[in-house]
Amino acid sequence: VIGLGEGENFLGSDVAAFVAFPKKAAEVDDDQVLLLTADAVHVWDKDGNAVEPKTWEVSWDASAAVKGGYDTFMDKEIHEQPTAVADTLRGRVDERGELQLDEMRIDPAVLRSVDKIIVIACGTAAYAGHVAKYAIEHWCRIPVEVELAHEFRYRDPVVSEKTLTVAISQSGETMDTIQAVRHAREQGSKVLAIVNTYGSTIAREADAVLYTHAGPEVAVASTKAFLAQITACYLLGLYLAQLRGNKWPDEVAEYLDNLAAMPDRIQHVLDHEEARVRELGSELADKSSFLFLGRHVGFPVALEGALKLKELAYVHAEGFAAGELKHGPIALIEEGLPVFVIVPTPRRPVLHDKVISNIQEIRARGARTIVIAEEGDTDVEPFADHIIRMPVTPTILWPLLTVVPLQIFAAALAGAHNIPGRMQRISQRYGRRGLCIVDFAHTPEAMELALKAVRPITPGRLIVVFGSDGDRDQGKRPMLGEVCARLADVLVVTDENPRSEDPQLIRNAILEGVRGVRPDLTDVEEITTWRGDAVRRGVELCGPDDTVIVTGKGHEPFLEMAGEFIRYNDAPVMAEAVEEKWGRA
Repeated sequence: VIGLGEGENFLGSDVAAFVAFPKKAAEVDDDQVLLLTADAVHVWDKDGNAVEPKTWEVSWDASAAVKGGYDTFMDKEIHEQPTAVADTLRGRVDERGELQLDEMRIDPAVLRSVDKIIVIACGTAAYAGHVAKYAIEHWCRIPVEVELAHEFRYRDPVVSEKTLTVAISQSGETMDTIQAVRHAREQGSKVLAIVNTYGSTIAREADAVLYTHAGPEVAVASTKAFLAQITACYLLGLYLAQLRGNKWPDEVAEYLDNLAAMPDRIQHVLDHEEARVRELGSELADKSSFLFLGRHVGFPVALEGALKLKELAYVHAEGFAAGELKHGPIALIEEGLPVFVIVPTPRRPVLHDKVISNIQEIRARGARTIVIAEEGDTDVEPFADHIIRMPVTPTILWPLLTVVPLQIFAAALAGAHNIPGRMQRISQRYGRRGLCIVDFAHTPEAMELALKAVRPITPGRLIVVFGSDGDRDQGKRPMLGEVCARLADVLVVTDENPRSEDPQLIRNAILEGVRGVRPDLTDVEEITTWRGDAVRRGVELCGPDDTVIVTGKGHEPFLEMAGEFIRYNDAPVMAEAVEEKWGRA
């Protein structure tokens, strides 16, 4: 993507890369050649012909690149969801009161002849596709399949000219989805893209585009893009129902009115339930496994809730269709296991009663039930440990509300698992802050893996106490020093080891590697005795937020001085132990 400014131009993989600067952007296609200066842009195709790139106005602004007073981008984007849904709905109805999409380049006659829809997507976008399946089949009576894009090509799918393929991707650059789009088009299918990014590959290669207008999503775990994708799927379903005559105009208008009310209802959930959900996240911080159950459109919400918890809090979480409970998953229910249940409205009594029965089953086995239910639903109260209330909403639109508390809970649990905070609690128990990890395989590869494993959970300096070892490959000693120089902040090097024939030679070889990478490094202490003195010095240097790693032997001082003591001879095993204890490797 080219960013077009005044006296400055940019080249980036995505508009978000330079969102704070130009207000206009241009597409760049594969196999094109660019000459970019501060004042001009020239584009040629692979045959040398001049090309005039397609341009558009950048509606995103610099505020998207800052947290805006929130602790994390995740929190900010959760609170931007009412706006994201409203912006995705804005401007969709023409002067005749008919629904219009962004770039519809598919002949209406082709859409009327469609006999099957295939949704291709990955991760969160695929769960939006599952919601689309319920809505489109309900409104349009067209069978809908939802395929993971990375499996689509390899399954030999049945696709024809009468198949409409819907590709969902926030970035429009998801490679698996791009390849699936190309495969579908090769089979003769028309492709409609639901994307958030103008000028993206999927938008350019699709036959029609429906933009979600969610704005840039900085957090890796998707929140507002998911709600915007669901909203776009509803618009597509209503557009097809309108075009094919499945719904009367007044019916379409009624659904659009309900959709228009959703931003305020989402804000209601944020205003009235967020504090309670965050408190619950802190309360359940010690739990290592969670289940999510839902029926009908609540099923993809359960899947998304579990995914958010995995992405953010690094804990085991599984989403199930509630009806599957008795077909195996109920064996996982044990005393105190937190189970989230998305309960349908009591205005759908068949669905509602089934889910109430599921809650009774898991509650009888000792599960801790967290129930998301509609305001006024008293049937859930005898069987719920916690109730999160949602405004009254049509069943098919339920996901736009019920996923919000699950996003908040995942963010709250991640906050409760705060790595520096957990280190502080551990250290206070032992009389000092910081983390000490001791003794792993003495090779450059193991050293690099160990330091990379610990670096993300170290709020302060990373201190390495380096022991020499006479039995190791001498050629790798400078490499060991190089690894430490790249990844550590302070080195404590000893040259004494009972097994070393020439300790000073070993020490110098290590320091040679260190100086080769960081000749200006001054934080190197050379300790000429071993048997714990170097270790003891490392602990003494360890400040309130620092971390000490020790290679070699001499562990005894840690038993009385260290905040935490781990001993593994294999770096991957050690990394797993770190992940198990602190939630991150």
